[in-house]
Amino acid sequence: MSPVRTIARPLLAAPFIIDGIDAAVRPARHVEIITEDRSGAISAARSVLQTLGVPASVIDAALQDPTVLVRVSGGVTALAGLALARGKRAKLAGVFLAGLAVKTAVARYPVWAAEDAEERAEMISALLNRAAVVGGLLFAAADRDGKPSLGWRLEHSRQRRDEILALRDRMKKRYRG
Repeated sequence: MSPVRTIARPLLAAPFIIDGIDAAVRPARHVEIITEDRSGAISAARSVLQTLGVPASVIDAALQDPTVLVRVSGGVTALAGLALARGKRAKLAGVFLAGLAVKTAVARYPVWAAEDAEERAEMISALLNRAAVVGGLLFAAADRDGKPSLGWRLEHSRQRRDEILALRDRMKKRYRG
């Protein structure tokens, strides 16, 4: 891994690791955010879980006690952050964390619920900061560690094959007559 990647990935992952551990160990603040339901976080979670085919009884139990949901989500977030920081399954971790960052930003900074212009400006600023993080995570997910893309390698191998076949034909002509 290049020195830039060695530094950038842990820096990008650090907020997710810290926030995930905080949610798992001290879930009260995180529970407060989702139970206020300013952004429809609980109804959105219910909808996603139903789409995934989770039984209604399990969904009701999980959403009945949001502390469990927050702790599990925090643990998964911290693990994804660690995976990104170490460069293990970085593409998957980057995509997961990008999706999580969008969801979290919408839950924490509901611009539409701002009560005055100052609060709205602060929320917009925070949303833009989160958008920048999402951009970085998408870059991390698309990063190939300096290796060329599959498309480039395929095209390059075709060109190489054509060169080898042309060389073979020239050699046949030269040595056969």
